[in-house]
Amino acid sequence: VSNLAVADGAATSAGERLAESRRLQRESVLAYRNGDVATFRVKNDSALALRPDHPSLVYNGAAGAALAGDTAAAFAFLERLSDWGLAYDPAADSDFAALRGAPGFAAVRERLRANAAPRGRAERAFTLPDREMIAEGLAYDPASESLVATDVRNRRAWRIDPDGEGAARLVDGAADG
Repeated sequence: VSNLAVADGAATSAGERLAESRRLQRESVLAYRNGDVATFRVKNDSALALRPDHPSLVYNGAAGAALAGDTAAAFAFLERLSDWGLAYDPAADSDFAALRGAPGFAAVRERLRANAAPRGRAERAFTLPDREMIAEGLAYDPASESLVATDVRNRRAWRIDPDGEGAARLVDGAADG
């Protein structure tokens, strides 16, 4: 017995909603390629209703709105992307040509571009001697105040000194079997 309710053939499970959204997205792209902006918008908006947090669908919503002359909707979509911390340059996309002179375009463009700027300050904590490793895990050992890194490719584990300057092989799966 399924606990899913199906009304009017609507997609109800997460898998069904995903499949339907992908189908609608493919149809929206086809409409876009054929120059059918109205169908592009309808299909994209339907896909977006099923996956409201999908960045490509939101971006396409902005593009469709801009192409249709719906400046307010285009800005709302672009601001949503900016609020998510995503970085785009709508001035580089011809779909947004009609917005370039609109009040507010420069501000939303700058917000989107600013999201690409590095944040914080990173410093190298340590370097492992094996350049061909594929790190799969990192753990802190409070007893020794060191880190342990594991290498899935070579089946090895490394202990990294607290100062980050040295590393010793703890386990060598290739040699140990």
